[in-house]
Amino acid sequence: MISRTWYFIFGLILRVGSEEMDPRKIRTINIATPGSISLSSVTSLAFIAPAVESAVGDLQDKYSGIFNWTHSIIYNRSLTNYGDYGDSVDELAASWYYTRRVPADLTVFIFAGGQQEVDAINRLSAGWNTLMITSAATLPAQRNKRLSPTWLATGCCGVSNFAKTYLYLMRTNNWTSVYQVVDAASLMTPLVAQVLSDAIAKMEGIQHTIFTIPPGSRTRETYDILLREFNTSSRVLFFFGHSHSFKGLMRQAGQLLMLTNEYIYVTLEPFLNLVMFGNLSAVDDGDQILQTAYRSVIVVGIADFINHPGPEATNQIPEWKDLSSIEFNYTYKPNEQISPHVTSTYYSVLLLAEILNETLSADPHFDLRDGSALARRFFNRTVKIDDLPVYVDEVGERRTNGEIRQFNNETGKFEVIMIQSGATGQVTQVRPINWHGRSQFPANEPLCGYSGNSPRCMRAAETETIKNVVVGPEDVAVDEDTILDGIEALGKELCLRPATLQKLEEAGFGTKEDVKLMSAEEVVGLGIVLYDVLKIKKWMTPISEAISGLTVKVANLHPSASTSRAAKVARAPSQQQRMPSHRSSINLQNKSESEFELETDHALTFQKHARNLKRPHGLVLKRFVS
Repeated sequence: MISRTWYFIFGLILRVGSEEMDPRKIRTINIATPGSISLSSVTSLAFIAPAVESAVGDLQDKYSGIFNWTHSIIYNRSLTNYGDYGDSVDELAASWYYTRRVPADLTVFIFAGGQQEVDAINRLSAGWNTLMITSAATLPAQRNKRLSPTWLATGCCGVSNFAKTYLYLMRTNNWTSVYQVVDAASLMTPLVAQVLSDAIAKMEGIQHTIFTIPPGSRTRETYDILLREFNTSSRVLFFFGHSHSFKGLMRQAGQLLMLTNEYIYVTLEPFLNLVMFGNLSAVDDGDQILQTAYRSVIVVGIADFINHPGPEATNQIPEWKDLSSIEFNYTYKPNEQISPHVTSTYYSVLLLAEILNETLSADPHFDLRDGSALARRFFNRTVKIDDLPVYVDEVGERRTNGEIRQFNNETGKFEVIMIQSGATGQVTQVRPINWHGRSQFPANEPLCGYSGNSPRCMRAAETETIKNVVVGPEDVAVDEDTILDGIEALGKELCLRPATLQKLEEAGFGTKEDVKLMSAEEVVGLGIVLYDVLKIKKWMTPISEAISGLTVKVANLHPSASTSRAAKVARAPSQQQRMPSHRSSINLQNKSESEFELETDHALTFQKHARNLKRPHGLVLKRFVS
């Protein structure tokens, strides 16, 4: 085997001895596609080579008399394992280049590529000053033009495209603490996680925790461990992995009561591919936990048009599938989708033709053998290919629009709310944010801290917290059910904080499961116990004030409280049977003042409690009333 050094020297001799290019002749363009025949990779020749062949055939007709197009496929049939191919790709490409390359005015490598092979072939191409275009994998070295002067990365779905969207979300929402979960058994998404991690490491003042799910560890126990750790350090979770794993994580989050409006889970769906990423939107009608969980999820993805090729590519798909079967013995399943890497490869060939034709039309003497000069002709421009915009940035990397999506309960799908321009990075909001009834995403740390005992929460308990939770005046248009629903949700949120729950259990007032099953009326009674008996005032002040407002509200709305929902619930045996013996209960009595009277094991009354409040009545929960 000739050494790589002699390959390089021999190449230089060939270039020095070549003759000047005649601007009047038909230019021969030889496209070389190295690859593996292993079907374990989405960049296999079985998928990619048919797209290049069909593009070359079309261009031969379109540019007849201008260009003569040829195509060479570089592979070794004995290398059926993708790892073995990656280890030997440099020698395979060099051997072809020096011993089997057909004479041409321009030789260009166009292939999809994995990380190992693009690195090896880039080193060779840079030494040969030969244009190299990849349509799938890229590396940080691609953006260094000293190391990669001839490398263009024209794939639709480069990992840096997605990382930019995550960084936008962090900066816009001031998320300074993020918890990153990486499912190591997933395809592609861990690469995005790595690029994002590198970018976050360069940012100041960011607390960044990474939890890796090892292969074979997609279990409830794993999800439970990581969620509990996440709960102590952030409220923003970035997930990188298969949708099946993500759904398991979200179901466990539901079990741990971590689906309130203060938690946000961001997952990645690079493009539509059932094998690689699953189907995030596929939710059984009876899976109420997951349907509820999706209210706390946003999805980062690629522009929708990437999943739906233009008319030229769409018309080619049957031919691609036929060639895959005939030449590589791969048969697509009836409903199997064509990977965007395939269409990106097809578009890369068409893009090359557009730039070559434009370049030689403007300068017939342009030296096509100067790969770095030719690569620069692609920089900083948008070219329309197959009715779709293809933007290549200042170093030759394609930038595609990104999308941020939220779940629509009515349609059962994730719908676009924001679009990030690949060319400028600017974000356009196309639908309003609806985060549990709010118009913005949550902060990465709740007011009372991750454990609920932040000093700022204690200082602000009777000022800022109340302002954010309750509001007057008495004439706010709201019905009794809305008030009770609000108190129930707020009460449970407060009672289930770890420190509060611990005191409840120690005092015999119920467990976490008891609290989860409580009605609004039972929460009110428990609130009195927490405030007056257990002295947990810093968290219970807001709910105590809401109780005061409830008295006036129900008095105004229901002069005869005996028929109200609250009265019926209070009298329901099932509710009373559900409550532990030490827990307070509530009775509605139709007094002349139309007030609630609370009777507890400790002989506490609402009237006594209300006299201790310093703020006026007539307050209602703001977060539950629009």
